[in-house]
Amino acid sequence: PPSSCRPRPARSLPVSDPTANDGAAGAPAAPTALIAEDESLLRQALVDALREAWPELRILAECEDGAQALEALADELGVS
Repeated sequence: PPSSCRPRPARSLPVSDPTANDGAAGAPAAPTALIAEDESLLRQALVDALREAWPELRILAECEDGAQALEALADELGVS
């Protein structure tokens, strides 16, 4: 991921396939998010709130802006 993005561990399913499952019969894909916020305190507050409200959410990366978020998404999907 871009140098100013904090990648999150544990790659699972591609973001583009929300109906795929993780190997468990009939299990839906884990919801996935990519956080883009230029203010570090707001970014961390958002991540903390999402983790508390939505524990199964997989956060792909925490980025400082949209361009870096797009780079992190391209990296996750294996697109150049």
